[in-house]
Amino acid sequence: MEYGITIKNNIRNLLLTQKGEKDFDIDFGTDLIKILFEYQIGDPSLDAAVDETIRSAVETYLPGVTIDSLIITPLDTKDGAITVKLDFSADF
Repeated sequence: MEYGITIKNNIRNLLLTQKGEKDFDIDFGTDLIKILFEYQIGDPSLDAAVDETIRSAVETYLPGVTIDSLIITPLDTKDGAITVKLDFSADF
């Protein structure tokens, strides 16, 4: 498997894991689901909170991985969903 794909999978697993889900490290993961229930789509605080939880998790648990850009886009549905596009580079 290509190293970039491995990093991509590690990022995906980190982002989809909720803080408190891992018994051995309750700080592993993000607060994405919690954040989506706290803020309304279109609230500028939503983008800031999503950005912060993702950047903090990547900096802590994936050393050597740098987020180059992070774009948060609300979906056109009424269910409060967003998409996150993340570009990264790695120092390996």
